Amino acid sequence: MLKLKTTLAAVAATSLLASGAHAASMIIDDFDQMISAGVPVSGLVDSAVMSDMYTSPDMIAFTRTLSVSTDEALGDNIFIGNDRLTVNSGASNNTTGFIRWELTNPAGGLDLTGMAAFKANVENGSVSSNSDAVDASLTLISGIGTMSEMTHTVMFDIEEGDLEILVDIADFAGSVDLTDIDAIVFGYSSPEDGVDFTLSDALLTTTVPVPGGVLLMGSALAAFAARRRRT
Repeated sequence: MLKLKTTLAAVAATSLLASGAHAASMIIDDFDQMISAGVPVSGLVDSAVMSDMYTSPDMIAFTRTLSVSTDEALGDNIFIGNDRLTVNSGASNNTTGFIRWELTNPAGGLDLTGMAAFKANVENGSVSSNSDAVDASLTLISGIGTMSEMTHTVMFDIEEGDLEILVDIADFAGSVDLTDIDAIVFGYSSPEDGVDFTLSDALLTTTVPVPGGVLLMGSALAAFAARRRRT
């Protein structure tokens, strides 16, 4: 189960649809356009960076950058293909990497005030690490290139068996200008041996899914209340 290192806002605020400001979701990347930063750089440090121009299914134009670095000269890689972002570091130690989506027109930043969460699916849910989890982060940046540039990062874990990443946009309120987001960065780091996982369908959503256990509890309470009314 994914454990955020910063407290999420109450699940009760599950819908911001009443504002009418946004559609139910805003797709950032469906990973259907291949890009790879997996070519090792010779020497003691294995690192690579690759960028491309990417337009999301919701017609948001980004400069998309993949970066990876590790302290071994093995074939550490991070790449996009087959509708997935794949991270596969083999036996490398101290591996860090990120994918950055930066608007190609910073003057037209994204307005996230109607969005509740950043969400991405963990496709295979596999994390091969001695620490049993990968340190991950989501960073939002507003006002790039101006005197009012602001950056805020939320840290969380990706653990074996996780099915999704879910980060509350409310955790960024007051730290960045949510009406003018110029870049979104997903990062990961593991000081242990090996990191392997895949992500798909990175998007912003106006609703935060209620965990299944909460739904079941709600149904049970409703049934109990109905029985009491009948007696």
